[in-house]
Amino acid sequence: MSQIRYEKWIVSDEMIKKYEDLMKEVRGTTKAYAGHRALNHYWSLQRNQSLRYHHSYIPGVTKGVAETYCPCGMIVQDSLLKTVDVRHGLQPIQMLSRHVRMPEGEGYTAAFITGFKWVEARRNHTWKVFCQGCELYLEELTFHDATEWVLEHEGHLS
Repeated sequence: MSQIRYEKWIVSDEMIKKYEDLMKEVRGTTKAYAGHRALNHYWSLQRNQSLRYHHSYIPGVTKGVAETYCPCGMIVQDSLLKTVDVRHGLQPIQMLSRHVRMPEGEGYTAAFITGFKWVEARRNHTWKVFCQGCELYLEELTFHDATEWVLEHEGHLS
C-alpha cells in the first residue's frame, strides 16, 4: 500500500442537505446524536474545503496502518509524516506536495491556507498561507488577500 493515497470527498450542498434531512427523520431517537455528529463533521469539512484550508483533519486506521487525512482527500501514513522536515510551525501533512485543489477537487496545488486565528482587537480572523513551490510563508493576511495569494501561487508545483 502506498504511503500517500487519495479519496475524492469534496462535500457538496446536496450531501449536506441529505444529512440535514436525515437529522429531521431521527430527531428524538437514539440515532439523533450520531446524526448530529455526522452533520457537524460534513459542515466542518465543507467549510474547510471552501476556505482552501489544508491541515491534519482526522486520524484513522486502514488495515492496521495509522493514517492522517487532509480535507482535500490526501491520506498519508503516519510513518511518513514522522519523517517530514517541518518549518514555520506547519503541520507535517502541510509540507507534503500534491495536495488536491479545493474547493474544486480537481488538480493539484502548491499553495494553500495553513491556519487562521481570531484577533479580538480587530474582531476578525487573520490567515496564514504557504507555497511549497517558492517556499514563501505569510501570516496575518485578510481572508481576501490570503485567497488571492493562494490562487496566484497554486500553480507553483515543483
